Amino acid sequence: MPRAETRITFDQILKALDSREADDRTAGWSKLFHLVRGGELAVTRQVREEVFRRVRRHDDDRSPESYWCCRVLAELAHATHEANEAIQVELERAVEAKYKEARPAEAASAEAAPRPTLLLPGSLGMKLFEEFSKPSWLAHLVDVRPRDERAVALAMNLLSRAEFPLLERVEFCRGAFAYTLPRDANVKCVFKVGRPGLFFQSVPAAADWQMKNARYSFPLYGALDYEPKEWPDPAYHRVLESIGPHLPPLEHRTELKDGILTDYAIVQKYEVLVSGHTVVVVLCAGSTFVGSYAAVHWATCDLLDHHQPGVPIPAPRKPAKRKKGWQRGLEVLLKVTAKLDPEKIRLPPMQIEVPDLRMDGWEWYQDDFDWNTPTPKHIVLVHPKDECPTNANVHAVWLDGQRSQLRSNRDALRLLVALCHGKIQHDRSVPIKALAKNKTIWADGTPREAKDVAALLRLLNKRHLGRAISIDWDKGVCKLNANVYFVEDAD
Repeated sequence: MPRAETRITFDQILKALDSREADDRTAGWSKLFHLVRGGELAVTRQVREEVFRRVRRHDDDRSPESYWCCRVLAELAHATHEANEAIQVELERAVEAKYKEARPAEAASAEAAPRPTLLLPGSLGMKLFEEFSKPSWLAHLVDVRPRDERAVALAMNLLSRAEFPLLERVEFCRGAFAYTLPRDANVKCVFKVGRPGLFFQSVPAAADWQMKNARYSFPLYGALDYEPKEWPDPAYHRVLESIGPHLPPLEHRTELKDGILTDYAIVQKYEVLVSGHTVVVVLCAGSTFVGSYAAVHWATCDLLDHHQPGVPIPAPRKPAKRKKGWQRGLEVLLKVTAKLDPEKIRLPPMQIEVPDLRMDGWEWYQDDFDWNTPTPKHIVLVHPKDECPTNANVHAVWLDGQRSQLRSNRDALRLLVALCHGKIQHDRSVPIKALAKNKTIWADGTPREAKDVAALLRLLNKRHLGRAISIDWDKGVCKLNANVYFVEDAD
C-alpha cells in the first residue's frame, strides 16, 4: 500500500530557516515560496512577522538562499492583496529593501558563489534574455503618479541575479529616453517596462524604437501628445493588431465592467540601430499598469521559474525561412483579467492568458507543445482596381499583416483564391474533386486529378496557412478557417 505524502508544516520550515547549514536554509526558503504560491499557507500576521525576522537576519546577498528569500518576499506581497494598506506598505518596503541588497555593488564582484541557474539552455526564457549578460538597462518611467513600480520590482527580483551582473535599473522622466541612451554606446540591451510612447517626446523618436513590421502595437503618442480623458480611455487604452496595409488595424480595447478589468499587454524582443551600434530591446508593456505587471510576470516568472510545475516553453529550433525584410524576433499578446477594488490602490490578483505567441516566423501551439507554421486569422487578397477579383487577377496575399510568398503565376495562389471565394460565398467545406475540375485554378486550363489538389493543399498547410486550412482526407473535403477580405490595389 503506498504511503501517504507528508506535508511540511510552517514550523518545520522555520526550523530549516534557523539551521546553521546554508543548504537547509535555502531549501526552507524554496519550500516556503511554493507553499505561499500554491495557496497552501495562510499568510497571517504571525507568518509575516516570522518571515520578516529571518529576512532582517539574513545578510548574504549573493547566495541561492538570497534568491529564494527574495522570491518569498515578492510572493507574500502578491498574496496579501486583501490585507490592509499598512501591511501592504510594510511588505513592499521589505521587498524593495531586499532587492537593493541583492544588487551587486560592482560588476566585478559577480564571480563567486554557486547560485540557481535561471537561463535554462534551450528554453524560451534563455532566448529572451541571453544577451543581458552584457551591459544592460532596465528602463522605466518615474512620474507624479504611480505607474509601473510593482512591475519593475518584480523584474528586478529575477533579473538582478548573478546571471545578469551588468544590468542596471535606470529611471527616466517622461520623454527623456532619447536624450540619454545615445550617449552611452556601451549599453547593449534595454529592458523597457511601460508603454513605449511615454519614453519619448515626439512620435518620430518613438517610431525609431518600435519593432519593425510588428503585428501588435499601441497607438503611438509622444509623452506630451495625449492624456487619457477617462480610465479606461477607449482611444488610448488599446492594443492595435495589424492585418496589412490595405485595412485598418483591429483593436483590443481595455474594458472595465462590473469591477472586472480586461486588459491587453505586449511582450516583444527585437533589435534597433542606435548611433551606429545594435541594441537589443525587450519590451513589456500593457495598456494599463495591470497589463504591464502581467507582461513582466509572464516574461520573468513564467519563463524563468523552472521550479514550478510544468515544462518550460522551448525556443524554436531555427528561424523560419521568410522573404527579405522579415523582422526576426519575439511577439506575444497577453490577455489579462483582474477584479479591481476602487477603495484599494494596489495590484489585484489576475489571470493571464496567451492568445498569441510568435517567434522568428513560428507560432506556439500550447495544445501540441510545439512551434509550427503560424495560423493566419485574416487573409487579405489584392486585385487590380475596377476589376472583379478572380482566380487569375489576384496578385498579392497578406496573411495577418505579412505579405505571403505566394506568386501570381502559381497554381497554389489560384487555389487559395478559389478557397477564399468559397469561404465568402458559402462558408462551408469544398470537395477536393470540385477544385480539381475547376479550370481557372490551373495555368493551362486543364482539369487535374484530386491528388494534384491534395499536393497543393499540403503545401499551403505546411508553409503558409497552418491550421487556417482544415482538410478531411476521409471525406475528401477542405475548408478555410480565417476571415477573408478582397481589396483593390491602391495604384
